[in-house]
This record gives sequence, C-alpha cells and structure tokens, in this order.
Amino acid sequence: MWPRYGEPPTPRWGLPDGQAALLLSDMTYWWASQNRNYRTVIPLGTLWSRPTVTGAMRKDRTALKSMEPDDVVFHYGGACVRAVSQVVSTWIPSDRPPGYPIGQPTDGVAEDGWLVRVEPFAVGLELHRDDVCGIVGWGSPGPLTRSGKPQEKYVSELRDADAVALLRRLDLRKPSRSVSGRPHEDWRAWSGAADAEAMTTIRREQRALRAHLLDGRDEAPCGMCSRELPSDLLVAGHIVPRSMLDEEQRADFQGHAMLVCLLGCDALFERGYIVVTPDARLARGVTRPQFTFGATWSGPIGQKVNAWSPGRADAFERHRLLHE
Repeated sequence: MWPRYGEPPTPRWGLPDGQAALLLSDMTYWWASQNRNYRTVIPLGTLWSRPTVTGAMRKDRTALKSMEPDDVVFHYGGACVRAVSQVVSTWIPSDRPPGYPIGQPTDGVAEDGWLVRVEPFAVGLELHRDDVCGIVGWGSPGPLTRSGKPQEKYVSELRDADAVALLRRLDLRKPSRSVSGRPHEDWRAWSGAADAEAMTTIRREQRALRAHLLDGRDEAPCGMCSRELPSDLLVAGHIVPRSMLDEEQRADFQGHAMLVCLLGCDALFERGYIVVTPDARLARGVTRPQFTFGATWSGPIGQKVNAWSPGRADAFERHRLLHE
C-alpha cells in the first residue's frame, strides 16, 4: 500500500525520521504544478499567480504568500518532476509577468497578483508521476489525490519525509552556480547525518549574516547599485563564494559579506558580469559577445561602490580575479 497522509511517516531511502527532522527544521517544501507554463517560468526564475477570474482566493494560489527564502520547490510539468528550485525572496505584488500564458479570457479582470523569486538548482529532470506515486503520500494536503493521481492544484505543501525521499530519489548534488553565500551553494548528494548537520549549520549562519548586515533595518542600500530598498529585496551573501572561504573568513561578516539587491545586482555580481576595481569603483567584468545590459540593468558603472571598505578590499579583489 502506498503511503498516505495521516499515517506515521515511514523512513525511506535509509533516512531515519529523526535525521529528516534535523534536515528540514528550518525550511518548507512545496510542489508547483506547471503543465502550461513550466518552459516559460523556469528560465525566468519566478512563481506567479493571482485570484481566479471570479475573484476567488484559492489556497493553492495564495500559498505563494507563505513561501520564505530557503524554501525548496519541486516543479512538476508534463507528467514529470522537471526541476527543483530554492526560494530567494518573499512575495511581492506583481502584474502577470511577460511570457506567462493566459488561460481563461481575462478581459476586464485585474491582473494584480503575487510574484515569488526562485533560483533553480536542478533542471532537466524527468521523474515520472508513476515513480512519484510510490514516494509521495496520497491525499491532502499534498499534490496527489487519494487514488494517487496529480491534483488540479497549483501549489501544495509537501510533507517533510516525502520531500527528503524525492531529493534522495533525484540524487541531487549542489548546483554548478549559485548566488554568493547562499545556502544551496554547499548542497551535495544526501549522504546521512553529516549532510543534515551541515545544512542546519549553514542555515543558522545565513540567518546570523542577514541579521548582522541589516542591523534591524526594514530598508537598506544595495552594496552594488546603492539603491535604498526594502529588506525583502536584498539578500545577504559572501563576496567570494562561501565554499572558497575558511571558517574564520565565513564568520568575518564585515570583511567578507554584503547586502545585494534582487533587481539584477545579485546575479550579475555572482556571475562576474560586474566587479569592483581596486579603487572601489563598479566595473564591467565578464564579457559576452552581443550582450549588453541595456534596459535589464542600469547600475552606476564607474561610480564608487557602497559596500566597499578597506576591510572588504581583499575580498572584492579576489572576486574580480576569479572572473578575469
């Protein structure tokens, strides 16, 4: 008999319940059914929804408002789990993003909705629903009906044990690229209590890092473009990838970390498209043929960088040299 909600969780893939609890204590796992828009939204790194055309506030849509940074989302489309992502910011009000397909006619219907930013760290997956049915519990609140079929719901919360089993089945390893200092930078194949303890340590470090840099503020300037922004549009990250720092450097928030905005600076800095020169000015870094920032990003190239300080000079130079 397949597992069902309401029954005691059964350890799967050799992962004891106590270990799963340690691993999942600081995050929520979600399932997003995206049969019509998967190919559009994954490259954009977004989840979006709005009330129905009748104005109804369905729970599977408003669930976006419950997502928090570091939560993990399984993206399902075309009868398979296709990708896994991590939430990088809480929801913001947003009209329908470009490229999102329109289902029912929406003439005269407000497109005011909710947008959540995510960063996929595993794509190109093909875990078929028949396999999913043997892993995920049947019935609410999960994504499957009591007969083990995918429900007609957009977003569902996954039970912790089911999420761990899915990750084990997918044999996920750390993503090849990540925003500097974010927890998923250190993700690797799940291999037991050591991994669980490491993830918990990283998550605690992230909370302390963010709290230190924000220092109780609801708004703060982006370290790159200097725009004063709400805290939920800022991420706390290490200037040099966390995996390249020793324990002392990771704990040196003033010398190796900064706040950077989600409006373009985080991705451009992490990938080296923008760097900081030895004289503390923002400069173009990695170049790509036929690529220009254009309307995508209008940062102050050539101006002094807000996050630069003598204590961070070595970290910024190390980052610049990584992308020469």
